Amino acid sequence: MSTATSLAAGTYPLTITATSGVTVHSAAVTLVVTAPPDFSLSATPTSRNVVAGADAGTTYTVGVASLNGFADDVALSLTGLPSGVGTASFSPQVIAAAGSSQLTVTTLPTAPGGTYPLTITGTAGGVTHTVAVTLVVSARDFALSVSPSSVTIFRRQSAKYTVGVSVVGGSVGSVSLTVAGLPTGTTAVFSPNPVGSPGSSTLTVKTTSSTLRGTYTLAITGGSGSLVHKATATLTVR
Repeated sequence: MSTATSLAAGTYPLTITATSGVTVHSAAVTLVVTAPPDFSLSATPTSRNVVAGADAGTTYTVGVASLNGFADDVALSLTGLPSGVGTASFSPQVIAAAGSSQLTVTTLPTAPGGTYPLTITGTAGGVTHTVAVTLVVSARDFALSVSPSSVTIFRRQSAKYTVGVSVVGGSVGSVSLTVAGLPTGTTAVFSPNPVGSPGSSTLTVKTTSSTLRGTYTLAITGGSGSLVHKATATLTVR
């Protein structure tokens, strides 16, 4: 007796009938169909949160379980991770019949923030199974602030502002500062410049006797790589 490959595993009662003329006899038999060797694939946790560029990366545990005497090697692969987000590796990449592997995802410091659905695939011969996980990336960024927001001085005096750099998601390293909008006859110095993130720098604006009286809007810009943010403050010279 042969069975179709699509036949589900289970117990099937059969009746064998023999006929000779008007004489009929039957006998009951049972056919037990077992499932072919197979494996199951799992991953824990199903979701990870990571700051872009985290040194240690983030890991998932991938498990392979043997079913019905399965004894083949299972090769693991990953899809869904954009090259601009990071890289991934399995250790080990091949599991013999049953066991576990550690999937490590290492994100780039410049990885865009977002939620990335990933698919882990296990392949053994013609048998393939998949399991879905999620990677949530918090992008590195910074915010710029200035205090006080307004300073009033007389000519030949100096105004001081504190420029603050706070991090959003994770440190972006050094932030270079510039200022625009200064009146003629003034000089400006940041100390320190560049400034770390998080961190702060003191902006000193020194006026002279030739500085024109008036109210000026100072535009302070902070840059780190492709990230640029601005803040404004007011200087009034009497």
